[in-house]
Amino acid sequence: MQRGNKIKQLIENAAALAGGEGKLAKVLGVPAQHVTNWKNSDRTCMPEDQTRIAHLGGNNALETLIESTIERNAGTLRGDQLKQALGK
Repeated sequence: MQRGNKIKQLIENAAALAGGEGKLAKVLGVPAQHVTNWKNSDRTCMPEDQTRIAHLGGNNALETLIESTIERNAGTLRGDQLKQALGK
């Protein structure tokens, strides 16, 4: 699954449990527009936020943190070393 679709699914899962995207935004302490923009790939959802959203939605937060951090650093020495260190 592409990362944008993954983030969208994470948000949908978390929003369903929180009672909607507006309530999810409040729990996360961000403007509601951020959640909408993340979901639509109009704004970068940082690995830390993806991890929090994954946790709130009942998804594997640790795996989300690993995948999103590696993706954020893709194509760099740091990214290559992270992939190697994390066995990805």
